[in-house]
Amino acid sequence: MRPRARMLAATLLLVGLSAGCGAHVPPPPPVGLASSLPRVALLPLENLSTRNDASDRLSRVFVGVLGETRVCQTVQPGDVDQVFMELRIRDANGVTRERVPEVARRLDAQWLLAGTILEYGSVRTAEGEVPSVGITLRLLDARDGRTAWSAMRVITGDDHEGLFGMGRVRSLDQLSERLARTMLAGFRLPTAQDSSATAGARR
Repeated sequence: MRPRARMLAATLLLVGLSAGCGAHVPPPPPVGLASSLPRVALLPLENLSTRNDASDRLSRVFVGVLGETRVCQTVQPGDVDQVFMELRIRDANGVTRERVPEVARRLDAQWLLAGTILEYGSVRTAEGEVPSVGITLRLLDARDGRTAWSAMRVITGDDHEGLFGMGRVRSLDQLSERLARTMLAGFRLPTAQDSSATAGARR
């Protein structure tokens, strides 16, 4: 029985391989648009809040929303953390303008997004405690560390409250995502023309 079993298994294997050869094999997926987009690295956020997990949580949210803009590739947070550990830098506050090119080169990024968490927690209102998130962001040119874009925003869970409390946000994660989408709405990277205009203005 054992030889017959081995023969049967070999026959089934050959049949399977033959069927596989005759099956349609899809071509490799085309190179996506993202492969030609500039790389942007969100640096570890400076955390001025009382929550130790604020930087990790907000970084994940902003990297996700930034990727949805389809205007850039985002460097994986793990790669950023690795480079910061190797360079012994704690957060974005430790990246001086002089060190921007070095950090960007290690991350293979054309732009660095640095920021400071102003608030991440809750505030007390007449109706009770509501979540509150505040952050500043600035986009740094990897070549010279100049700031090409900046924004600051602080929102609370009742900023969008409507009639009878409808629209109030009670989740800190949900409010963080709303903040990220608000700040990055219409976000785009400067073009060569923008850089020329800025340089002309500096002259």
